[in-house]
Amino acid sequence: MLSSEHRAAPAAPTVTLELVAGDAATTHLEIVAEARGDQQGSLQEQVLACLEPGKELTRARLRDLLSVQNQRLGEALQTLERAGKIRRSAAGWQRVG
Repeated sequence: MLSSEHRAAPAAPTVTLELVAGDAATTHLEIVAEARGDQQGSLQEQVLACLEPGKELTRARLRDLLSVQNQRLGEALQTLERAGKIRRSAAGWQRVG
């Protein structure tokens, strides 16, 4: 997957790449899929998937696992917390229920 981050502009859509190797002279990357749907919703689903029941992860660990911009992760965490799906403890973030 190829994603980009920009300080002053929206990021380009994430694309999935595949290394295509017919022979050494023509080896290249090819786009096999483009991201669809609401990226923020998708990020929230990814956060929930990382937070297995009984497991707590710090924001830094979540950011490493998801390879996501800190601001986007913060927005997803706040949305999930307001929805009552996760909560913050001294040890990190955990899934509710």
